[in-house]
Amino acid sequence: QAFFDFDEISLAVTGGNPSYTVWYYQTQGQADLGGTDYESSPYQSANGTIIARVEDNNTSCVDTATVTLSVIPAPIATPPAPIAECDFNNDGYAQFDMTAAMAAIEAALGNVVVTAHETQADADFNVNVIPNPGQYTNVVQHGQTIYFRVQSTLTECYDTVTLQLIVNPTPVATEPTDYELCDDGANDTDGRATFNLNSKTAEILGTLDPAQYSVSYHLDATAAAAGTPSITNVGNYESATATIYARVTNNITGCYDVVALNLVVNPLPVLLDVDHTYTLCDTTAPADREVFDLTSVIPAFVADASGMIITFHHSHSDAVNNVNAIDANEALAYENKVPQVGHLVVR
Repeated sequence: QAFFDFDEISLAVTGGNPSYTVWYYQTQGQADLGGTDYESSPYQSANGTIIARVEDNNTSCVDTATVTLSVIPAPIATPPAPIAECDFNNDGYAQFDMTAAMAAIEAALGNVVVTAHETQADADFNVNVIPNPGQYTNVVQHGQTIYFRVQSTLTECYDTVTLQLIVNPTPVATEPTDYELCDDGANDTDGRATFNLNSKTAEILGTLDPAQYSVSYHLDATAAAAGTPSITNVGNYESATATIYARVTNNITGCYDVVALNLVVNPLPVLLDVDHTYTLCDTTAPADREVFDLTSVIPAFVADASGMIITFHHSHSDAVNNVNAIDANEALAYENKVPQVGHLVVR
């Protein structure tokens, strides 16, 4: 049921002629008699009819008309789901598109127009409509409540519902140091190496909780921003010197940050020779032993030793693992440990 205003109905019945007086009755018989049992405004009724008795004040002539009363339900909207956006500069503000939520309400109810407002009072009085609901930046830091006015296009009835705008912070990833490896190609001169990208994850996360944030690696910044495609063989990624991108994503909100990771393949030193014999005559006691200046043979292996660290080892495994190097002072005056002939490995 609804309350009907006879004054508004009379304007339609009489065309606004001030010379006419209108009474309303429940039946045609009552209207024909024109008694005092007419209805008063506002008149509460469900869908139905009422009879209008129209009298010309100048001539006392009377006519009647049947008025159809239709009760149109007031719009009752379902509150829309919250909208969350990432705050890429972490200032507490983000841009929101509310048009999809507004259009969904209009489609669900039909015959309504939805407007957005910043306060409940503005929504109730239908003032200060947000002009750009498709590109709206919250005015309350970190989040805001928006009020939708759902206005019927058939009646003056309206409803209001709230929309929550959520501003999620963006994680701040740590810029990693360059990831440097020595050339490890088939012949050690192909300019490529195999990187374990997982070894940089902890550095990139910094103080971020690895249980809450995940790290993925991408060939370019566009893929990193989209989150796809990503590098799949992160544990043994073969590459030349290049820049790739790490994306750090909040597993709950989906907000992310992207940092660059430089992969550097350093060439091996260029060797002049891989086998050299250093000979001295046995002129001093004890027999079969002499003192060698190991540093004197460095030019036999490299043309320019600047920028290089050259060490001497008793075994190949020690040289590969860079352990148990002969002391630098001892290398200047090294007495062979094995009589007559000894073998050392130069790193």
